[in-house]
Amino acid sequence: MLETFRKALPFREAPEFLAGGGEMGERMRDLQWSRTPLGSPDEWPETLRHAVRLVLASRQPMSLWWGDALVHLYNDACRPILGASHPSALGLEARVVWGDLWHDLGPRADAAMRRHEGSSSAPLPFIVERQGRAFETHYVMACNAIRGEHGGFGGVLWTFADATEAVLRAREMACVATLAGAFAGASDLREVCRRACEAIGSDASDIPFAGAYV
Repeated sequence: MLETFRKALPFREAPEFLAGGGEMGERMRDLQWSRTPLGSPDEWPETLRHAVRLVLASRQPMSLWWGDALVHLYNDACRPILGASHPSALGLEARVVWGDLWHDLGPRADAAMRRHEGSSSAPLPFIVERQGRAFETHYVMACNAIRGEHGGFGGVLWTFADATEAVLRAREMACVATLAGAFAGASDLREVCRRACEAIGSDASDIPFAGAYV
């Protein structure tokens, strides 16, 4: 985990592009960036400064991976998605932060780095805590390359689109269809109940417990 130095870089002395930005703006001003591959913010290229300003100002969840090391930066809206990885995820390599999803995100980042190709993932699952409760959510992560100072690769910008409602609705309809199909050819009430329980039991993500009463 990277250290911070709150007294060494007060708000009034921070670079202008790090002004504001809520909690993550403050954390970026406090982080000891000289211990990361990015170095001091005073020396960051203009393209990185513009990208960071964009990320901090956005209300949409955004994650920025910069440089060959893919150093990870993100905004306030992205904090719930990161869960327990926040706040230590700031300034780490993206491979470390997103290790569980690297099999999907890594190749997309590589395509953005090498060929400047944008892409988007299928909906990915995240457990997000809201008001002390954990909720299942799903986000589509889309990435685009950002050019560096001299036209080469600079970084990868990720945006998150909430697909939770669509994913849960699709699962619900699939369960209903399975349940309806299970009744075909059932000869008596016992068989109907047995098939219904089997069908419902196949959807443990949405129905962790069910009982049949006759």
